[in-house]
Amino acid sequence: MSRSAVIPNTVAVDQQTLVTRRQVLVDVRASSESQVQQMHIAAVELVDDGGNHDTVDDEGFGEGATLEIERGRVLALAMNAANRIEQVDAALRRIDAGSYGLCDQCHQPIAVARLEALPEATQCVGCASRPAIRLVAARH
Repeated sequence: MSRSAVIPNTVAVDQQTLVTRRQVLVDVRASSESQVQQMHIAAVELVDDGGNHDTVDDEGFGEGATLEIERGRVLALAMNAANRIEQVDAALRRIDAGSYGLCDQCHQPIAVARLEALPEATQCVGCASRPAIRLVAARH
């Protein structure tokens, strides 16, 4: 398979550009993996802290709910980072398959600026905004 992909102006991306995009994706993946690990450690620490301290103060107010909310927040951040890893892995597969930079809905090129901002993007701006447009239209 070809290692080039099509992006704006329907010009095939040269090999150097794909190498650069791949490195950006690898860096995003590494950062996301680090976030998952940090959030997992933070969640364990919250569990340990919650179990080692009296969670009710002198007035009878408990910290248990606050700790549970914080654990939920930390786990949500970890889940978001794990989801981004999956998206990045899919983008790396698209580079290998030669389809990186094409919208998975309309098959038109995704703008370079969008790929720079969100290297794992699978849709052009138009297709990505369609659900929001339909949602707004349905409300009126």
